[in-house]
Amino acid sequence: MLQAEVGSAKLTPASSYPSRGHVMWDFTLPSAEGKQVSLYDYRGRCNLVLLFAGDADNIGDEKFLSTLVQHYTEIRDQDSEVLLVIACSREQAEQVKHQAQLPFPVLADEDMRVHRSVGAISHQTVAAAALYVTDRFFRGVCRVAYRGRRHPP
Repeated sequence: MLQAEVGSAKLTPASSYPSRGHVMWDFTLPSAEGKQVSLYDYRGRCNLVLLFAGDADNIGDEKFLSTLVQHYTEIRDQDSEVLLVIACSREQAEQVKHQAQLPFPVLADEDMRVHRSVGAISHQTVAAAALYVTDRFFRGVCRVAYRGRRHPP
């Protein structure tokens, strides 16, 4: 039995998207720096703000990203980390991180496998926005789950 199950959290069924109160399943993606980053690396260590922001040409609301950058020190002071996941190649993720001067890890989801698994995809199978916040104390339980209006039902 997982620690999260003992703490009244539920496992996210493979056929559905993560939702509030369910454990966010683990995934591993390459970062802009070329390292492999896994959610498991953060479990029990810090809260996560997982931002799925479309593709490299359309990473969503620039004002929101700017606000995250401005408040990143405060986020880190709260034992939290931001992970920006973009549907693009590692090289494109590196370019986005550099151009936007993002202080947090940027991950590349080139085949959109992770975007699809969390519901960050539109009806036209285009990468779309989604936001998840997980709790370190319950080892990855979703506390906030938001998917843009364009995601499939």
